[in-house]
Amino acid sequence: MPLPFQSLLRVVESASAIVAVNTLLPAGGIQERISPPTFPLHPSRKGPYLTEQHRDPSGEIRDSVVLDTVGSDANWLEAGLRHARDHHGLPLPNPKLDFKGEKELNIAILGTLSALEFPHRIADSNFRFARIEEDGKMVEFWGSKCNRHLLLSAAQRDFSPIFGESPHSLLFGFWDSKSPLGNKGPKVARAIVSEIMGWDAIAGTMGGTRQDPVGIAKVATLEHTPDQGLKILTEAEAAKKLAEKKKNKKEAKDKGLRAPTSNVGDPSEFLLGHIPFPKKDDPHIRGGFTISSATQTIVLNLIEIRTRTFKTDKKGKIFSGKDRLIAEKAAHVYLTVLGLVSIVFARQRGYNLRSRCLLLPTAPMILNVRGPEGDTLLSFNLTPEEALELHQMALDDVKKANLPWNEDGLSLKPTPAILEMIRRSQVKCDAGESEEDGE
Repeated sequence: MPLPFQSLLRVVESASAIVAVNTLLPAGGIQERISPPTFPLHPSRKGPYLTEQHRDPSGEIRDSVVLDTVGSDANWLEAGLRHARDHHGLPLPNPKLDFKGEKELNIAILGTLSALEFPHRIADSNFRFARIEEDGKMVEFWGSKCNRHLLLSAAQRDFSPIFGESPHSLLFGFWDSKSPLGNKGPKVARAIVSEIMGWDAIAGTMGGTRQDPVGIAKVATLEHTPDQGLKILTEAEAAKKLAEKKKNKKEAKDKGLRAPTSNVGDPSEFLLGHIPFPKKDDPHIRGGFTISSATQTIVLNLIEIRTRTFKTDKKGKIFSGKDRLIAEKAAHVYLTVLGLVSIVFARQRGYNLRSRCLLLPTAPMILNVRGPEGDTLLSFNLTPEEALELHQMALDDVKKANLPWNEDGLSLKPTPAILEMIRRSQVKCDAGESEEDGE
């Protein structure tokens, strides 16, 4: 049964959490090999996957593999909000960084990116070093009156300004780690978390050969440069270049870094000819896993939501005692509903987590309200249409309470320095260079 709005008001006021535990299976069945996320190699684990002994919903300890981390699932939930906003008319303040007016196509094609896409949301560095118009001129957002008002208010536990500009930042959390206040800068914990674990994980192996119809063999050492293109090296040139490559690789390994991308090697280095994989010395063997099932656990933390305090109205005036209680209740209900909207619309979009990792639910989703003693107070389901209705009712109460609400959203422009770094990064990618650390 759906959750009536009056029941939701009582839930937000006194319950501890809204929890969903979803059982998922690979789209092709339990025999299908799926690909978990990979991470840089670390001495604490074998291989690039996050495998561990983990308790399943029944309490049994089983071999497991992480299929989606908390951070990645937050992105999945935020994508649900973007889908609701873009395709179902969800009204939502959402700061944005606009590249569309830039002259260069490779930059303009970035379009408009928003706080729903940047990892640190309202406190992301892409916003910090963007420009905003104030008093008739463009100023850096970090030093702007607008940003000082947003983040300094949050540091003083008044979340009204941020609620009006980026309410989802108060749901998914943020940290202004570069605040002028140092460690006293605002930190807002996540109020919604989700993670997907795969059970009875059995690691696979990977092997094969890229077949080249041209039939190129290892008959030469090649070098590729942007200005000269691909050329065949003489034996003397090859010996010198390969010695430099070996030296650079050893230096990177000694420093714990990935070897820099090389532009010298045999044809297989340039994906020419028949190429067996993986290489003998490749530590990043990714054979995937088979699993018996997967569990997604979503927790919407109502206790955390109730820690958000709202002290000022849309005109910046301090609420009176009674008005503040009304405003805070409206804001808490709204943030809860926003969490429910993100869950419902993310699930509607599906669990296509990455290449070779499409999961399907085995049953409709049930949302369980947990009380202060851990008991289940009530259970309900929610369709996207019902979630949007709850959202509109919650938003009506927000506006009646005179809370800030900037539906148009902040609009910022990238600074010249950011634009130049994007240009240089694109040139670096065009030249075949990559970062030396990380995956």
